Amino acid sequence: MTRTTYVLLGALLFTPLLVVAEEVPREGPARLDAAREALSGTVSKFEFIQGYDFRKKPELLRPLMEAIKARGFDTWDQGSGGSLWREKELAALEESLRVAREVGLRVWATLTPPSESKELVQMPLEQRRNYYYTVAEQFARLAAKYPNFVAFTCDDFSHNFRFFKPEVMAEMARRWRAICPRLMFLPLLYHPGVSERFFKDYGPYVDGIVYHFRAESYPPAVIPAYDPKNFEMYGDVMRHELEKVRQMAGKHVVICGIYVWYYEKLLANLLQFAMSHSRQEE
Repeated sequence: MTRTTYVLLGALLFTPLLVVAEEVPREGPARLDAAREALSGTVSKFEFIQGYDFRKKPELLRPLMEAIKARGFDTWDQGSGGSLWREKELAALEESLRVAREVGLRVWATLTPPSESKELVQMPLEQRRNYYYTVAEQFARLAAKYPNFVAFTCDDFSHNFRFFKPEVMAEMARRWRAICPRLMFLPLLYHPGVSERFFKDYGPYVDGIVYHFRAESYPPAVIPAYDPKNFEMYGDVMRHELEKVRQMAGKHVVICGIYVWYYEKLLANLLQFAMSHSRQEE
């Protein structure tokens, strides 16, 4: 995925609560209930530092977090800054967790998939699997220390099903949930990757999904006289896709990703959709 700015908006606008780790089951319907309680209503800022290069200038970390908070976001999603999470990157994440907690922000972390990293692709298969198992465990240890570390995701997950097989995800889930069951995992999927088969095969090992809207459902098939330059029609496509994804997801949380640089005119449509579903749930 091109590294650009986007926001994540919870499909249900509830006030999120931090859930005590001991109260979160490691599997089953009650775990999905806990995920909805903890994550519904998320408004997240993906890592796009916009001049606040806190890795080169650590003194810019707090101003960045304060700027994010001031603009209405409640969550910061931090990547490794490269392709791999090593000791240095994990230390930077811990510092972000500390400052974000003081500012009043929750934190997600993002895994880079093999498709986005030559270093990962070149690893032997078992080494690559162990890398993801280990990082998930390290995330869980940080989450156990910092309650504002609520979830992690994996970029372009739906482009990497050949590597992230259900048995790989089952082992990863077993490991991180044994350390901190409160930490949730929501992989990033695009429209072709969201299916009933996905939730059947991966449902027990994910706590929801991040769904990025890119109008990939072949709109002419569902929208009469579809014109891609018409933003109102794009809104119709968005509603069509979100309704379909929400139905397939069942009890799993759906966090909607929007590329602001291109789709900023559609935010009103997304908020309207989220508010209507919030009223339905109430």
